[in-house]
Amino acid sequence: MRYRPLLAGAAALALTLSLVACGDDDGDDTADTSDTTEAEASTDATTADTEATEDTTADTEATEDTEATDDTEAGEPAGDLSTLLVTPEAVGEGFTEQPYETSTEGGPCGAMIDEEYPFDAIVGTVLVEEELELALQQEIRTYADAATAEETFNYAQEALSCGAETTTEGLVLGEVTDVTDSIGADAFAVEVTAEADGTEGALVVVLVGPALSVFQFQGPADVDDGPDPVAIVAENTTALQAELG
Repeated sequence: MRYRPLLAGAAALALTLSLVACGDDDGDDTADTSDTTEAEASTDATTADTEATEDTTADTEATEDTEATDDTEAGEPAGDLSTLLVTPEAVGEGFTEQPYETSTEGGPCGAMIDEEYPFDAIVGTVLVEEELELALQQEIRTYADAATAEETFNYAQEALSCGAETTTEGLVLGEVTDVTDSIGADAFAVEVTAEADGTEGALVVVLVGPALSVFQFQGPADVDDGPDPVAIVAENTTALQAELG
């Protein structure tokens, strides 16, 4: 089966749900003890030990606070939700994992879906087959409850229905198509053509309990080889349903 019939062109990796950027706070707060003199250390060992214990406790608490803040700001969920992302082995030979980043750009029709319906947590992955210039991005977004996820799912269909009236010249969206029967869960797909760089593909959004699984594939318009996107999404959706209901 052709790779491109069900998911996105190169210019379309950032075309769908407007993504909230992950936090990149890499600063290290290390306590400075260089001003402690030998005299102070020798004459007041008990005080130094006490202060060291307090510093250790403070550092531990600070680290825990920082990690909690980072998780909240980056939208990273607790637990092992990332283990539910599609893997290179599940996609096909030659695919390797590449760095994943969220994006603050709006959707191709101008809607800021993540601002309208903020997610509670997000994880993602990017897989690339360099020889054929194929790529896949998957994101899993979780929400407060299944009802909120469904509202977001419905809104996203409207927000991706602008056809050729996109915010990027030469980027054309096909009709929003119900692919529920093919995927095994409530799902829609939007074919994508990026005329500027000669790529084609599509986007698939799947509703699973309190989560949305968003797949985007990309590839040259003249490439016929590659894995079956429908099979990839359907298999991953089965795993999500087993975990998330």
